[in-house]
Amino acid sequence: MHLPSPTLMTLLATLPPLLLTYYLFRFTTAYLLARKIGLPIYLTPVNPQSALWLIFSVPLRPLLKALLPETLLMRFEVTIYGFENRLRDKPLRVLGGDSYVLVGPGKVEVWTADREAARDVIADKGVGLSEMSMSKFSGDGGDGGIGGAPASQTRNELSIRNLCDVEDHTEGANLDVIIGPLSVKLDVTKAPDVESCQGESWQRQRRIIAPIINESVSASVWAEGSTQAVEMLESFLSAPKPVNGHSKLSSPTPDSTSGAGVTTASIEGLRRIAINVLGSVGYGKPQAWSAPPEAPGPGYTLSYMDSLFAIVNNTAAAVLVPPWLMCLPIWPRSVRRLGDAVREYPEHNRAMVAGERKLAEEDVEVDEKGGREKKNNLMSVIVKLSDEEKKAQGREGAKGGVGGKRLYLEEEEIYGNLFLFTLAGFDTTANTMAYALVNLVLEPKWQDWICEEIDAVMPDTDVGATPDYAATFPKLKRCLALMVCPFLSLFLSSLPLPHTPHLVKKTPLTPPPKKKFETLRLYTPVQHLARESHLPVHFATSTGTRHTVPAGTNMFVSSAMIHVNSSYWGPDPLAFRPTRWLTTTSHSHSSSSSSVSASGSEVGAGQSGVGKETLVEPPRGTFLPWSIGPRNCPGQKMSQVEFVSVFAALFRHARAEIALGAGESAEEGRRRIWRVVEDSQPLITLQMNEPGKVGVRWVMR
Repeated sequence: MHLPSPTLMTLLATLPPLLLTYYLFRFTTAYLLARKIGLPIYLTPVNPQSALWLIFSVPLRPLLKALLPETLLMRFEVTIYGFENRLRDKPLRVLGGDSYVLVGPGKVEVWTADREAARDVIADKGVGLSEMSMSKFSGDGGDGGIGGAPASQTRNELSIRNLCDVEDHTEGANLDVIIGPLSVKLDVTKAPDVESCQGESWQRQRRIIAPIINESVSASVWAEGSTQAVEMLESFLSAPKPVNGHSKLSSPTPDSTSGAGVTTASIEGLRRIAINVLGSVGYGKPQAWSAPPEAPGPGYTLSYMDSLFAIVNNTAAAVLVPPWLMCLPIWPRSVRRLGDAVREYPEHNRAMVAGERKLAEEDVEVDEKGGREKKNNLMSVIVKLSDEEKKAQGREGAKGGVGGKRLYLEEEEIYGNLFLFTLAGFDTTANTMAYALVNLVLEPKWQDWICEEIDAVMPDTDVGATPDYAATFPKLKRCLALMVCPFLSLFLSSLPLPHTPHLVKKTPLTPPPKKKFETLRLYTPVQHLARESHLPVHFATSTGTRHTVPAGTNMFVSSAMIHVNSSYWGPDPLAFRPTRWLTTTSHSHSSSSSSVSASGSEVGAGQSGVGKETLVEPPRGTFLPWSIGPRNCPGQKMSQVEFVSVFAALFRHARAEIALGAGESAEEGRRRIWRVVEDSQPLITLQMNEPGKVGVRWVMR
């Protein structure tokens, strides 16, 4: 028998002590550094920055949960991606504070659910902070209207040059963005966009992108979202298709009241609505909800929208796995299809933009019937504005622009921003609608609540016609309480600021410029916002203490934990209670009939409350679904208009119930669906892992 040499035996014997010594050295170094910060310290045995741990921690979690006691499990749990959705406010209760330092055998991490700390870290406090790549189009440096433009201005009244007074705060930042858990840019175009760039490039792209998402776009989103929702409902109910633009939902067939409305595809149907709205408004490619897939053009395996939909549904795989590897014949058809989508998407982009330029020469587009009409989609506007400015600067000389700066998008920047718009707009909206629907199914009293408003605002004079956007959207305040528009002040100007002691426990209510959302509060799309300091960073907490974070420290603002912090949301922060965003007023600011008590029970809801409600403003820094500060998101307005249009159309015509299994009681059905909701994990944004298990029975009202 051949025995190992003494040298090898010695090496093997000394390796474990050396590794242990190295582990203890790194752990001790991190602990001593954390003590200097002055926040509560929470110890974990693993390095949360380890790539191996990031990859394997999620699949290992069930095993850890089965083997470890709860106190030890939590020290692992807080390092596993998506822990905020699982633990909610538990870390805050365990540590007895809103901020803490996570210490393991690696870099320390500062986590905060404190509104003041969040404002210092995220908002513009003189250090020029940038937003995460997964947030949507940036705003105007403040928290005002869409891109800082008055609501009355349309695209034709805006120019790139008159937006150049927007101050740039991104140069010289003390904090750099940490993009996702693996610092990967989720963009298959590999092209620069408004959220992945810094400095002058970010400022320039923001000036071009922000004003494009205007009221004309919102009206188109409203019409398309309403139409798509009615088509989905008709499909589920097996009702006749619309005739001459008018739905026959007002005359339910026998099938629609005898079980034909049972489906497990409701959440997938909402995702189809979201992508179809983007296809129509973003790219000028309208498609009926029940239409078969578009045939690919010559030389392509997939159509443009099919390739786009495949990528946004599987973005992580599309980014991390090379397309040639996915296209190998050894893989299932679904994997090879994704590889084809990633491979063909750039070519589709170039062809689409070239086609838009050709049509832009005549300022017309070909509609579905072969006619020609004025162009009005986001792709065409981005291309046209950039090309016009590029030509204008070419006439003025090489420098052109304002202060010699380029004021148009290069070709690759157009591709990057189109993909960013699609990725952020689709995933956030689709998943938010999914969680809202499930909560309405689980708690039917909220369906009664929004239906009461819908009936008052949208009477059944012509149930097949799409209600007018400008006349209807501002009145649907209860639907907005499910997902309230942060730029609603553009429509509901001069609303009095209500007195709402039930909303905030210890922080006085101040008038920030945003209204908020109950679904997004409890099911925050982006669970946290991450930064890495390259200089020492100073921040204050709500208790008045100040802390200094050393350079090189990772900092995380946990939006999800802020949204369930009882210091800001009262004694029932985990309750789904849309009425917390509304107060009923007559001649005073006192809340009255349309409210819910702290325990979540309704208090005197009635018809008298409809039309008398105003929206409640939470304190600045307590609600961060799309961040705050210079990189807040004007594109969210479009998402919220879509949300309201879809839910108003669905519940104008129908109700949604739990589809019970054979012999299953109503309570058992509720528990089953609630387990699906609890089994959620953030990928791009937070989403249910098995949405197909949510069975819904749609019933005509």
